Amino acid sequence: MKAIMKDSDMKRIFEILAAHPMSEEKKREICTAVLMRRVSALKRRLILLAGTAALSMASIIMSAYYAWKSMVSSGVFSYVSLAFSDTGTLLTYWKEFAFTLLESLPMLSAAAFLGAVALFIWSGTRVIRDSKVHFVGMSVVS
Repeated sequence: MKAIMKDSDMKRIFEILAAHPMSEEKKREICTAVLMRRVSALKRRLILLAGTAALSMASIIMSAYYAWKSMVSSGVFSYVSLAFSDTGTLLTYWKEFAFTLLESLPMLSAAAFLGAVALFIWSGTRVIRDSKVHFVGMSVVS
């Protein structure tokens, strides 16, 4: 799990603050301001990723509907039912059957569906990761 700030970033900030003479209260204010800026950036990222996850979920639904309609209109289900009903003919002409089945698949709608699923998985994992960091980080900063 990523932290709000890396240890190397905090060490660098403390080195810079140690090089300049100032009160401990001023150093604490600077560190708090840096952390709060990082938290607000994390909030913006979390909102953007959550919106992306929601939009990709909507696109999954729409592309699944489109893929279903494309498969029905292309006749894929006729070939699949032929595969289960007449296995002797299928075994005899398996190359022709495989190429015919491959040609009848609606590739564009399948690609749109798989792309929407990939985007949802990508954004969903980052939402989960960033929300863990955000809520753990807020309990430390507050």
